[in-house]
Amino acid sequence: MIVGNYQSKIGRIPITGTWPVVDAGKYPVKAFLGEVIEFGAIAFREGHDLISVEILLTSPNGTTQRMSMREGAPGRDQWLISLKLDELGSFSYRVAAFANEFETWLQNTRLKLAAGVDQELTMLEGFGLLERLDAGNSELKENFQEHKNILQNQALTPAQRLEKVLQRGLRKLANAHPLRSFETLSDSIEVLCERKLAGAGSWYEFFPRSEGAIKNKDGTITSGNFRTAIKS
Repeated sequence: MIVGNYQSKIGRIPITGTWPVVDAGKYPVKAFLGEVIEFGAIAFREGHDLISVEILLTSPNGTTQRMSMREGAPGRDQWLISLKLDELGSFSYRVAAFANEFETWLQNTRLKLAAGVDQELTMLEGFGLLERLDAGNSELKENFQEHKNILQNQALTPAQRLEKVLQRGLRKLANAHPLRSFETLSDSIEVLCERKLAGAGSWYEFFPRSEGAIKNKDGTITSGNFRTAIKS
């Protein structure tokens, strides 16, 4: 694992640390082909609303993958993901932090249903959220419409409506197509992936003058040279 100095990006949702990074991004992070690297970030927001954090990894051929990061140790605002570098050349990565509106709604809805307050209101809020999630995406409209119909079904209690949409996969669908509101992007960091031998080689400093040096009878020192060093 390669870990370096943090660098910060203060936006609506602050990202106060990303790693690996060397000298705040002044130099590229070094890696070798096939190495598994832990990428991480420190990201948080005020209040009780939830966030999601993703990594945007760009390969040497210019292809960018956007992947969800998992939460680290509780209370530390850490987000982590381990990725294997399988291509030689210069990678780069950025971290994106944004409001997770669906998970925030789900958390609040469960609390309100348990307390018996604002139950129809929270169903209405969920309907409005799904309206925004499927806006402009014709491929998802049919899937989201089914869930919207359930949330509006007055023949079911609010608790039954919530249970039904979750059973039908609304949580997976919503998290696969987030709104990414209030998104903050970290600076781009270069990761140089070299051949596998780069992970095993070592450099040594060698001073021929110190090898094969002799002390003369008069107390002076005759330094070593390449020939005496070979004999040593």
